[in-house]
Amino acid sequence: MPLDRDRIQELLEVFKASAAEEFSLQEGDRFYRFVRRAAVGGAEPEIVVETGEGAVPVAVVAPPALQEPETVAVCARVVGLFYRGREPGRAPLVHVGDAVEEEQALGIIEVLRKPTLVTSPVAGTIVEIVHEDGHGVQYGDPLFVIKPG
Repeated sequence: MPLDRDRIQELLEVFKASAAEEFSLQEGDRFYRFVRRAAVGGAEPEIVVETGEGAVPVAVVAPPALQEPETVAVCARVVGLFYRGREPGRAPLVHVGDAVEEEQALGIIEVLRKPTLVTSPVAGTIVEIVHEDGHGVQYGDPLFVIKPG
């Protein structure tokens, strides 16, 4: 059975963003297992990716190099309707080119009529707004792109 590298990469991104120590998934005849290995000397833990029958390791993902990203995507943490203002129908909180501070409100995602605030993870400049008001979003969908600085 050939490896589905795109699916492995997709699952790896979800696992890296989580705090889980281990994650396993069975999809039909495919089995995926992701495990964080303890690191030595305060370094980031390694991630072991196993797939297929017998769960043979297919990759060890080294910790990421410590470098400043060119851009940071602000992604949805919940499933709902995205709005650029503090509530539906209000003026947008930010526009492309606006400078933002860390933890600044950028918009909301409405879930069952309850707003969930979307905030900036970094200080920087808004370079892209991915969705317009009222657009349905899923967990992990990018909403804004910010250039840190």
